[in-house]
Amino acid sequence: MANSSLVVLRDLTTGAGRTGLTVKLRWHTDNFASDIYTASEVAGKPGVYEFTDVVMAKYKLYVNGTNDVTFGGANGKWWPIDDLLSYLITNLALTAGNITSGIFSLDRIPTMDASHIPNLDTSKTTSGTFAQARLPYLIDALKIGSGYVGNTNFDRLTGLREYITPRLDKIPCMETHSLIVDSTAPSGAGVYKYQTIQTAINAAHEASPAPSAGSPYFIYIMPKNETGYAENLTLQPHVHLIGIGLVHIYGTITGASFSSTLENLYFAYEGNNSIANVRALNSFFKVYAGDDSGYTLTLQGNILVSCGLINTCAAEFAPHITSGGTNVFVQCWSNIAAEIAATDKGAVNSLESPALSF
Repeated sequence: MANSSLVVLRDLTTGAGRTGLTVKLRWHTDNFASDIYTASEVAGKPGVYEFTDVVMAKYKLYVNGTNDVTFGGANGKWWPIDDLLSYLITNLALTAGNITSGIFSLDRIPTMDASHIPNLDTSKTTSGTFAQARLPYLIDALKIGSGYVGNTNFDRLTGLREYITPRLDKIPCMETHSLIVDSTAPSGAGVYKYQTIQTAINAAHEASPAPSAGSPYFIYIMPKNETGYAENLTLQPHVHLIGIGLVHIYGTITGASFSSTLENLYFAYEGNNSIANVRALNSFFKVYAGDDSGYTLTLQGNILVSCGLINTCAAEFAPHITSGGTNVFVQCWSNIAAEIAATDKGAVNSLESPALSF
């Protein structure tokens, strides 16, 4: 039995049914260009026109070749409306057929920008780009610290744990450390943990390749307690100490002049273990010249940050600090006259005026 859909056309003034009209439907599929359905008049029912087996879609009504805007306005309308709910229920049901095909196919979702759709299940991956959103690919791009990229063997979250745990264990810090910082070495470099600073320094001195400008060694020092960490040390060029918090270092350095980058630590030069004459200032870094022999401390090729240059020996020996050039001084000060070379950058200010001036 055919499905019947009716349209009633009346005179807007008298209300009488309009007869003898040619009534057709056009749909949105071809932008309402051609006639799709033609109605027939219903006998004995003036003004009633019948369409048969109309497929639910968006239509405009044409009467005698002219669009009748009383049917859905200028844009037309979805019709027959009685079939709309059943149509939606049928086509939106989560059946296998609707998921893989049809006007509301759920498989149309992956046609969106794949980079915005994380999908943890390879069974629905539709492209190489789409696959990159899965968790193993995200971990593949993970960076552990500056310049370090993780390897590519990750199939489970346990792989991430197995990768990170040994690297956390290698962060150089003392057993009683109070904080952890990002001290990861660049790609290709090794990171090791030592129980004492001197042990770490000795390992650097004996390492291959030997410390040099092209192969420097960095030692991160964690404070033992609130007053800092103190140890007697012997240093040489290109073995750099970086203190975390308050750190006191007393020791000797190999050679009369040195090229080294020293930041955020207290450093005592030429074995002077006394700090009795050091005035309390809020500096992170102090270089001591003083072994009661009138020794001259020469700085060469250093980057000195928040640095105090301190004379701690007896006044009659009057050692001084001089520059071999190519130093960079940032927020530095001194309690004695400091001779700055023309190739240096920055300034060493007096003890009373620690502010930097370029």
